[in-house]
Amino acid sequence: MKSNLTCVMSLSLLIIWMLGCASQQKTEWFWVKPGGTSDALNKDKYTCAQESQQRVSKSQHDGYTGSSESVDKTNVDLYNLCMQARGWVLEADAYGFEPKATRLLETEKKKVSNKSRIIATDDRFIAYENGTVQDTSSKLMWAARDNGSDINWKGAKKYCEDFSCGGYTDWRMPTAKELMTLYDVDQSIPIPRFPRKNMMFATKLIGITTESCWTNLSGKDFNFITGKEQNFLSGFSIAHRALPVR
Repeated sequence: MKSNLTCVMSLSLLIIWMLGCASQQKTEWFWVKPGGTSDALNKDKYTCAQESQQRVSKSQHDGYTGSSESVDKTNVDLYNLCMQARGWVLEADAYGFEPKATRLLETEKKKVSNKSRIIATDDRFIAYENGTVQDTSSKLMWAARDNGSDINWKGAKKYCEDFSCGGYTDWRMPTAKELMTLYDVDQSIPIPRFPRKNMMFATKLIGITTESCWTNLSGKDFNFITGKEQNFLSGFSIAHRALPVR
């Protein structure tokens, strides 16, 4: 009898202890990516923190005076979109296990430079002070302007590959499909060299100075009047531009 009572009491204490542990568990969220490393995660988190800063007004008042100031604040939606575009996914862990290297808690806040501050928005496009424009739909980042003068295909390739802006060095020539994402029949802007003629370009945040941009394929460009890929001699340069993308 005494032995049975001891077993019951022990079992009760065990259940109470387990319930207590369960009540203390907290769901924690981690950024997870197949094959990801902690270094890659930290780099992507810092980059996304830079790209999702927005300037907001903050007011302070006391019994006698009032004051206001502008502060940088992270746009959570943009931050999450940025991380997801880089292959990271949020995953819940409610079991209190020690997180893996790629499961670092998303709680830290990092200070970022003012050079990455958002300066303008246009529908799905976001322009940053560092000379880049983010397309939140295609997840592509564009240079805020083309090279600005006539250039042949080989020169455009070198320009894009040597391009450095916003702290990034992995710029390249766009594909025809990527340039197609900037073509919009509902958005018409004047062609600088032909002010009375318009091209169909999706945003005014990217400074495009003529209607044709070279693609990554030699001798092929994309025309923002027709919305089509065209064949040209790679040595041809008149009315052609280079527009870096990453």
